[in-house]
Amino acid sequence: ELFSGRVSPMKGKNHTQETKHKMRFSRLNCKTTKIDTTIELKVKKQLEENNIDFIHPWNLEPYYQCDFYIPNLNLIIECDGDYWHGRPDMIGRDKSKNTYAKNQGYSLMRISENVIRNKNFDIKFALNGIGDCLCF
Repeated sequence: ELFSGRVSPMKGKNHTQETKHKMRFSRLNCKTTKIDTTIELKVKKQLEENNIDFIHPWNLEPYYQCDFYIPNLNLIIECDGDYWHGRPDMIGRDKSKNTYAKNQGYSLMRISENVIRNKNFDIKFALNGIGDCLCF
């Protein structure tokens, strides 16, 4: 047998909307941060090298955690991995985050993994609004 141990008590069940809300709230208020992805590390390195002030990660309260926030541009940057952000459930969540950010007065830039991994990727170019980034 490949797996051993207890069966998850949530097997075959779904969380209620109230529970999902509590889990999101708990995650936003967590003191430890998630592990950065390789594409986030590349963006972070370029932001630092170009002396661009940013907050990473940043909470768009009360619902969302964002990859980067650049205060002097009022800009949220999301680094979208091809696998996760290509899933139908994530596409819907991303659209909701885009709408929420816009309604709260923020600009939001989504940069795909494919663009970030390109050897010619330059965050300054992307911030000038000229790159292959999707901006809202």
